[in-house]
Amino acid sequence: MLKSENSTIKTIKSLYDERAKYGPYSTLAPFSKGNDKSKYISHVFDYAIFSRLAVVQKMTRVLDYGCGTGILTNQLPDYFPEVVGVDISEKMLAIAENLKLNHENVKFELIDGLTMPFKNNYFSVVIARESLCHVPDKALPRVASEICRVIEEGGIFLLLEQVTESKSWRNPPEASYTIKRSVDELIAVIEKQGLSLCSVKTVRKPRFPWIYLIQMGIVPRYIYKKLAKLEVLFVQTIFPVKTCRWHDVLFTFQKI
Repeated sequence: MLKSENSTIKTIKSLYDERAKYGPYSTLAPFSKGNDKSKYISHVFDYAIFSRLAVVQKMTRVLDYGCGTGILTNQLPDYFPEVVGVDISEKMLAIAENLKLNHENVKFELIDGLTMPFKNNYFSVVIARESLCHVPDKALPRVASEICRVIEEGGIFLLLEQVTESKSWRNPPEASYTIKRSVDELIAVIEKQGLSLCSVKTVRKPRFPWIYLIQMGIVPRYIYKKLAKLEVLFVQTIFPVKTCRWHDVLFTFQKI
């Protein structure tokens, strides 16, 4: 492991260990500290991912790479007989374990982010939700190769990432530990490891109109899921995947 990679891992681990004090939704919209905005964004991502899973034919084992507090992982037993979440933050995984309840087919493992203790071709689906943005450029091919290694032939990789076509948004000062890459850059890295792109769709735009009402507590929580679905469907229909300002995009790759 390169010193720079080890330093980045320690930085991200420390960041997420600290962020864990804000609870299960602390990984989304991090400056919101797990508030209603974070919870709403979670519903947006959930709808985008689960609507894609609905068309996946073979689902046996699933890996949630960079699972954080497990808010996605602990919903996956409804779709898969075996669910695994991995992360580099012990404190995040402690929250994930507490959320597990009676799901005996869910387990969590602490990893360094660069290697995983799983056999080749072990998972039918791997999901990475805003986790590769924390991987340095030099380490990204290695991480992508490891993800590809554990996916079975015909298996699916769902990658939800913040992307941008503008260098000015790539390393924002307020979040210098993240890298917002271009759409083509991510596709090239993943396809080089043996996966083939099936689809790529925009799922969320920053400052979507009703997010301000949610932040102010005006919107009741029981309609968050309906609003999230409407936002995803609207954004996928209207907005292109390549824009200068950053936004969230869902890539679907398959191992051929």
